[in-house]
Formats: sequence, C-alpha cells, structure tokens
Amino acid sequence: MSILSNVTLLQLLVLIDRDTGTKIPTTIQEYEQSILEDVYGEDSVIEVSSEPVVHESFDVGVAFESLVAKYRSNSDADAARSRLFGRARDLERYVTSRQGDVPKGGSKPKGKGKSKAAKAGEASLSDEAVGTLLDQDEADVVAALAGLSAADLLLLEAAETDGQCREAVLAAIDDESEKLRA
Repeated sequence: MSILSNVTLLQLLVLIDRDTGTKIPTTIQEYEQSILEDVYGEDSVIEVSSEPVVHESFDVGVAFESLVAKYRSNSDADAARSRLFGRARDLERYVTSRQGDVPKGGSKPKGKGKSKAAKAGEASLSDEAVGTLLDQDEADVVAALAGLSAADLLLLEAAETDGQCREAVLAAIDDESEKLRA
C-alpha cells in the first residue's frame, strides 16, 4: 500500500448532537467528518475546532484499516464509510486531493455548508477563560452565560461535556443557544 510523505490533515474536535441532552465530543481526522455527517446528519456534527497535523509518513493502508475497524461495529457508519472510502485508494485520493486545501494554522470548518460553529462566528473566550468559568459552581456558570456568543457557547458546551458534564450547566447552555437562534 502507498506511503505518502509530508501529508497535512486537519484533526477536528466535533460535537455529535445525538439529541437534546446528549452531545458527544470526539476528535477525528478530517476525512471522517463526512462519515459522521452521513450517519447523524450534517447539522448534528458540529465542528468546534481544527488543527493541522503533519504526518511525515502517512501509511494509507494502515489508515484505511483503522477506519474500517473504527466504523465496522455500527452498520450505518460502516455503510457510510464503505460508500465514501470503499477501498484504500479512495482514501488515498481524498488525502492527496486535500494537500493544497489545508490551512497552515487552524481553520474555518470545511464541508458542504457552514457548520454551526462557523455560523456562530469566532469565539472570544480563551481556553483559560473557559476553564476558569467552568471551574465555578453551577449557579455562577449559568449566570455568566447571558450575553455570550454562539461560538463561545459551543466552546463551553464542548468543554463541559468533556469535563464535569453537569446536566444543569449543559441545559442552561442549550437554553442560551436557543435564545440566540430566536
């Protein structure tokens, strides 16, 4: 199988919006985003952030086998993976075609349309500010949500889901997000 040199791919942090109370944060390679969007719906896969990662030696065969193993246990996901990347050479074509498109220092979300994070705009909270805010009591966090941007709310939601996962805080973030959409 092919081994590609100096391949740059985006590593994405996405939230999978399963239902009102369940948002699952996960880190994926950019080529997996289409699989997740196919399974859960394009609007349910929310790109929170991206970071370019340089692979000095990208083994297409190993990456393909890893992709197959990862999505094989869910029949819908395996079918989506098979449609998009049925053979290792499909993955190789995708990776090769993306080499001119990958930004150098973080990016706007890629895909057919804008993700919710892109529509929300740029976040103004730093990682440190997010951590400081979420270290507070539930009542203080909820009180601080008013006036935050949609992008900031997405960052907080991802961090809270990945951290303490307090139902009251997540519900308040959802409520504040709904107010912004109205």
